[in-house]
Amino acid sequence: GRIVITSSEAYAGLAKDGIVYVFKAGDCEELAGVIEKIYQSGIIVPNEKAIEYVRKNHDLGALINKIMAYFSV
Repeated sequence: GRIVITSSEAYAGLAKDGIVYVFKAGDCEELAGVIEKIYQSGIIVPNEKAIEYVRKNHDLGALINKIMAYFSV
């Protein structure tokens, strides 16, 4: 539920959903701007969208089920 800031282009789609904040790699001014935006917005509550995304896509139980399904075919 913590705020995630990344320069990875792989997560650009998640930024549209408000799950992560993205800045251009190597652009320290843009990073500072993103941090300032977050600070000024007063975001201090857990990000429910991010929590649900992690549960859906990175949960260990779900991963085990996917592995079992793969080898059951």
